[in-house]
Amino acid sequence: MQWQTDLAVSFVKRAQVETYVQKTLLKDALTILQKLHNAHRLDHEKQGWISDIENALLEIAAGDVEAEE
Repeated sequence: MQWQTDLAVSFVKRAQVETYVQKTLLKDALTILQKLHNAHRLDHEKQGWISDIENALLEIAAGDVEAEE
């Protein structure tokens, strides 16, 4: 499990730098964390990461909508 959370963290950190693939990286991190959560293998602190990433994705989506207008 540790390598999976490490991978999710790496995706989030890359998303901060590689903004052109930010959504994809965050979605990949979210998928990993949700799978761990569903398997009851994610501690309470890391469960909070799920909502943090979901909120970041919502902000990106809101920015995409504004850019289209």
